[in-house]
This record gives sequence, C-alpha cells and structure tokens, in this order.
Amino acid sequence: MGTSTPGSFKQAKYSVLTLPSGNTIRAKRVSVEEWIATGEIPNALKPVLAKALEGKRPTVGEVLGGENGKPSEERLQDLMQMYDFAATKVFVEPRCYPAPKDESERSDEKLYVDEVGPEDKAFVFYWSTGGSSDIEKFRKGSAEALGDLAASEDVAPTPVGASGDT
Repeated sequence: MGTSTPGSFKQAKYSVLTLPSGNTIRAKRVSVEEWIATGEIPNALKPVLAKALEGKRPTVGEVLGGENGKPSEERLQDLMQMYDFAATKVFVEPRCYPAPKDESERSDEKLYVDEVGPEDKAFVFYWSTGGSSDIEKFRKGSAEALGDLAASEDVAPTPVGASGDT
C-alpha cells in the first residue's frame, strides 16, 4: 500500500456543508485555540471560550449572557461579530470576505460577510467549533436558546442570496 499524497491530507480537512438557507459551501473547522490566537474574540466571550478550552461545553446562558435567559444587546453584538469573523475564516469555497468599508470597493465576483444570513453564520460558527452539521438539531437548539428573540425587529434575519441569487 502506498503513502498518502499531500492532496489527501488537504482534502480531509474540508467538509461540504449545506447551510440553513439551502446554500452549500466547502468549509474548514477552526479550533478554539485558533480563534483565540487571532485576537478577534470579543472580551465578553473570552470566558466562554476558556471553558471550551478546558473541554467543557458552555451553557446557553453562558454564551448568551444577559438576564432571565435573554441576551444583552452587547452580547448579541459580540456574537454577531464572532459569527461574521467565523464566516470569513470557515468558508473555503466560496470564500467569504469582510464587508468593504466603501461600497465602491465591492465586487460582484466576491461573497461578502454581510451578504450571508445570520442563521447561516451562526450555523457555520457552531459547526466550526465542534457542533453537528445537522441543520434540524442546530435549529432546535437555537430556537430553545433564543425563543422569540429571533423574530424581533432588532435581529430579524434578512439573508441575501438565500435562493442562490445575489
């Protein structure tokens, strides 16, 4: 039996994922250590990731913060920042780019993080940090964690390109 090729190793680190929107990507997992090494972790989420480094799964309450199981606005912003960052690191094909500061710098040939729906970004983050690729399991956990929050005007998803259009 021959040895594996470099391509075999490279191919093994990628997965094809179907996102909640129905779009499909080639993705790579990013370890908690890699997340921390980037320096892009919001301070409020560092204790949650530290717990994950110890091999302990943080509770939904620890991830969401806030009172009475409702996340604070600051925590929601931190999570959205993490989800955006995750999309730019996890999407391999198509590659996902940070949103340009100037709209004139946009290219129709690129996918930007603000063109990916929030549910897709949350799913990618969840999967990347060791979660399941089972969309129904993800949706059930998200619904239990967030309740009616996802339907509020402040965080209602407005996915662009969910049907494959841009």
